[in-house]
Amino acid sequence: DQIMVPNAVIPFSVSRNQTQDLFVNYAKKKTLVNKKVLNCKLENLVGIYVPYWTFDAYTASFYYAYRDLGQAGYDHVNGNWYQNIDDISVFASARLRHPFISKVQKFDFAKAIPYSPEYLAGIPAERYTLGLNDGWEIAKTQITKILKKAVHRFNRHLRVDDIVTSYYDVKFRYVLAPIYLATYRFGKLTFPVAINGQTGDIYCDVPTHLQKLIILAIIGLLVATALSVLFIVLFGKYIPYF
Repeated sequence: DQIMVPNAVIPFSVSRNQTQDLFVNYAKKKTLVNKKVLNCKLENLVGIYVPYWTFDAYTASFYYAYRDLGQAGYDHVNGNWYQNIDDISVFASARLRHPFISKVQKFDFAKAIPYSPEYLAGIPAERYTLGLNDGWEIAKTQITKILKKAVHRFNRHLRVDDIVTSYYDVKFRYVLAPIYLATYRFGKLTFPVAINGQTGDIYCDVPTHLQKLIILAIIGLLVATALSVLFIVLFGKYIPYF
């Protein structure tokens, strides 16, 4: 296959030694966390570079919108909107399947540096499977949402129904971004973990005592209901009616 060489790479800013502390601090912030989770160790930890397309473009748009007139209802308006778009990112791998990559992929692509093979020394890199043209189509969908929100923020009375956009001076980059993938075991269960290798953002499921509290609440409700029924059965005939 003809695979493009990356244009840029975001080096790892988070070391492997920092990942355990990031996991523990993340778990501590969870509500009703089971304290035993804090003793769990990350396993199968691997750092990997994952592929993204990023796009810059200047946009010129014509929008159709509803304008809120308060008690008078609404009317239809249209107008022009111009905006410069920077670093719209599109995850470019369909092979790498992990439930939490999407939770930690807020990278600062402005800090990407020119690609050099030395950054991949000893670190695996996933190549893209989503082509440039397909990536651009996804990016345009994201840009459309951004433009609609921008018009609404500019005028809170407007609700954009449709927007037609022309793109100028479109630029793209194929960027490799750093992520750690790992697991940890709690009891008989294994939980996946994803960590942003640039920012340290982390996401995983953390066992809590919430389920036990829900069960206790249900039991308490059933007991209270049973006691109420029993009270009515035993003493209901003596309850005065008004």
